[in-house]
Amino acid sequence: MMIAKRKHGASDLLSGTLLYVILVVLFAIGLFSVIQKESNSADSWEELYVKELALLLNQARPGDVYTIDIQKASEIAVKNGIKDTRYIIRFDGKTREVVVQLHQGGETRFSYFNDVVVADSTIELGRPRNTLSFRVVAPEMHEEQRT
Repeated sequence: MMIAKRKHGASDLLSGTLLYVILVVLFAIGLFSVIQKESNSADSWEELYVKELALLLNQARPGDVYTIDIQKASEIAVKNGIKDTRYIIRFDGKTREVVVQLHQGGETRFSYFNDVVVADSTIELGRPRNTLSFRVVAPEMHEEQRT
């Protein structure tokens, strides 16, 4: 009497190969998304600008006036669809935060600790480079100017 045995070797090989291909495709998609994000580098530039501006404000004194080259930040923001330059770099005096937005759907915030407020913040495009200008004032002075 012969007993027939089923051979599963071919189907095991096929399912193993299929699993391997699916894992490689998922890895490739993940790698592509990381490369795409880093090639744009908006997050890295946001972090750089927000931390440098917070460091500057931590050392600032009322009456200081600054003009900063933001050529790279403005180029990245425009490339990512930020049309209104007022949203590229902002200062929140109530929470004492610098806010930088170089891509849609997100922004980077970083706190500063000095008791100052930014006033008269303006972004000028193309003179000869894109610049951010602002004046540092005491919080009481800023409140008086608002009323």
